[in-house]
Amino acid sequence: MWLMEQRFESLLLFEYYDEFSQLNSCHLEIMESEEDYSYY
Repeated sequence: MWLMEQRFESLLLFEYYDEFSQLNSCHLEIMESEEDYSYY
C-alpha cells in the first residue's frame, strides 16, 4: 500500500513539473517576443 501511495505522489509531482515547464517555456517565448519588439 505504501508503494502505491508513493507512486501516486510521484505522478502528481510529475504532472506538476510538466505544467510548470510548459508555463516556463510560454513565459520564455513571451520574453523573446518582447525583446523582438524592442528592436523595432
